[in-house]
Amino acid sequence: DARDFKTMRDEMPNLSVIDLSAVHIVAYNGDQGTNLYSNSYSENEIPASAFFNLLNFSGKSSLTSFLFPISATSIGESAFFNCYGLSSANIPSSIITIGKNAFANCIKLSAVTISEGVKSIGAGAFNSCAFLSAVTIPSSVKSIGNNAFKGCSNVNSLVISEGVQSIGDAAFSECKSLLSVIIPGTVSSIGMMAFDNCQKLTSVNISEGVGSIGASAFGQCYSLTSITIPSSVTSIKDFAFSWCQQLTTVTLSEGLTSIGNSAFYNCSNLGSIIIPSTVDSIKNNVFSSCVKLASVILSEGVTTIGEYAFAYCPVLNSITIPSSVTYIGTRAFANNTSLGSITALQNIPLDLQLSPNVFIDMNKATCTLYVPYGSKELYAKADQWKDFVHMIEYSDLLIYPFFIADNGAPDKVIDLKTVFNDENISSYTITTNSYEQVVIAKISGSELTFIFSPIYTGVTQITITAYSNGKEIKAIFNVEVKTLSGVDDLKAYPALQIYPNPTSGIVHMKFNRIPAKGTNYFIYDASGRVIYKSLISNQEETFNLKGNPSGIYFIKIGEKVKDTFKLVLE
Repeated sequence: DARDFKTMRDEMPNLSVIDLSAVHIVAYNGDQGTNLYSNSYSENEIPASAFFNLLNFSGKSSLTSFLFPISATSIGESAFFNCYGLSSANIPSSIITIGKNAFANCIKLSAVTISEGVKSIGAGAFNSCAFLSAVTIPSSVKSIGNNAFKGCSNVNSLVISEGVQSIGDAAFSECKSLLSVIIPGTVSSIGMMAFDNCQKLTSVNISEGVGSIGASAFGQCYSLTSITIPSSVTSIKDFAFSWCQQLTTVTLSEGLTSIGNSAFYNCSNLGSIIIPSTVDSIKNNVFSSCVKLASVILSEGVTTIGEYAFAYCPVLNSITIPSSVTYIGTRAFANNTSLGSITALQNIPLDLQLSPNVFIDMNKATCTLYVPYGSKELYAKADQWKDFVHMIEYSDLLIYPFFIADNGAPDKVIDLKTVFNDENISSYTITTNSYEQVVIAKISGSELTFIFSPIYTGVTQITITAYSNGKEIKAIFNVEVKTLSGVDDLKAYPALQIYPNPTSGIVHMKFNRIPAKGTNYFIYDASGRVIYKSLISNQEETFNLKGNPSGIYFIKIGEKVKDTFKLVLE
């Protein structure tokens, strides 16, 4: 009982190996047990503070190995806290609960097996187990407590099985070696700061079924390059992806209703974003300081654009404000020095008197404001709208559904005569193309051609203006370019390993079988330029990117675009 554990803890200073596999723990009531704050000890429980002395805040440092009783059902709070010498823990299937701080600060704990049968992992259970390298959460576990694996800085492999329902606040925060994670659809919520400061996390797969993403859940994940939010997620909380500075692609699905303050603040490589129609409000600072954000598409349904929502986005070159918007906050578009056109869909200009400096520190002499036909006089008198030197009325506005294409897809040719259906049109021009990196648009006569990037992904908004008897008619095409299904997932070569990824220079490619004779591999930089080419002649090929700029590169096996894989150079 608890008295025996106290004896092992306090009176056997050299005890290192404990085998209790054949022992049955009985209940005890009294003040001679291990816990200073309770006199009640349950049957079949490793008692609270079993090997942690609260009086001097020390764990049993001599303990290196512990075998659990096969009848034990729970591990009490702080049972192995500060047991610096414990190197492994095999938690049997009889255990149902792992208590708060049970193995916290076991700094030499390098291997943990959590068996099927465990249902809950308590708060801080494995906090700061710095030597732990791999964690598998079985399907029987329903909840992972707050801070459960926080500060496990050496964990590079994490498996969360279907069945887990909640991931607590900061559960995997500061797991600075973690490379990838799949969140199963059984998880209803990802807690606040759950994966915050996982600096090497490059891949996150959030499955359909997850309902909400907590505040700062993936904040400061500096290596994360893309994220897709499934339609089951209804809310993204404050700062959820802030400071993800390598994040280039974000896909938000219909079903999302709210995006919290600063959710994507300072995602300095994000190039484009589509806000789905189900989102009602874009909160304060959501995309502030996204310095490479070139294209923003706001769907009808958005009603509120918060303070500083798109401030300090210096390459944003056009924006269309849907007719559903009823409020724009202070400095919402401040310091957008490249903004060349704003299209307002409201017949009556929004009242901005309570939102000073919405468009401050942008060039209103070169930015054209497009307004509905018959409303120019109203805009010319309205607070802040009147500051735009060039104001043009459009007689009609056509907004087309998304064109979606893969990288390097064949050119898309559109007959503009069928788009505008006006026999009096004399000419067409491309008024704006918000993100030319992903799509190049060209007009020849009445033919509009889209040329899709083989490398870049994202969305662009292309505005075509047609001129008919002195009137301007505008058509907006929203075009999305996606990564080919083969990129990143290694489907074409299921036994191909590319490692390390991310890399600081040297990269190994290991094939289970060598590709056909004469097959080359190509290394592209992010602009699509081939920087290296070599024949594949060995089962393992090695190349060195050292000396090249940090960023995203692509490895293409042979001539097929689909056999292309992404690589991150740190």
